This record gives sequence, structure tokens and C-alpha cells, in this order.
Amino acid sequence: MLALVCTPLLARTGMAIYFNSMPYAKQGITTSLAEQREFKHTVYLIILACVIAALNIYFKNYALPLAWLIIFLLWRYSCFKIFGGIAGDLLGAFAEMSETVLIGVTASCI
Repeated sequence: MLALVCTPLLARTGMAIYFNSMPYAKQGITTSLAEQREFKHTVYLIILACVIAALNIYFKNYALPLAWLIIFLLWRYSCFKIFGGIAGDLLGAFAEMSETVLIGVTASCI
């Protein structure tokens, strides 16, 4: 049950980390919000992701945080390599992809 609750939390936390820490790939509404980004917000989000991961590890659910970290790092690399940064569509794609994979991981661990 904890994994099902943490899946959307991890997906949205990853989106927020991307939004706060990556350059923007194209002009749009996200570039107008760039002035409001602060490094401390990124740190808070990373701490939140670590707390969620630690909670899962405490309850012997090692696969969920590990799968999320792999997806997070691969998507970050892909966004830099292909698009040069992040855009709203890429954030949404990350959310859908990570939730789908994490639900699959959770189902395979039951």
C-alpha cells in the first residue's frame, strides 16, 4: 500500500526537481518562471525524495526507490542530450513514464 501512495509522490517530486534544476529547452511559460527558482527549493525537494525513499527502504521495499532513481537519471540524461534542457511536455512525459514503471515494479514485487 505504501508503494502505491509513494508512486505519484515520487513522480511529482521528480518533476519539481527537474523544473528547479535544469535549463529550459524552449521559450514558453516555464522561462517566465525562471526568476522565481531558488537553489534551496531544489535542496528541499531532494530531501523530500530521500525521505520517501528511506520510508520505502525501512519497510523493505528496495525496488521502488531504485527504479525511480534509474528512471530519473536516464530521463535527465536524455533531456540534456536530445533537447538541451527541460520543457513542460518533457515534465509530463516523465510523470507518466515514472508512474507506469513504478506501478509495474510494485505489481511485480507483490
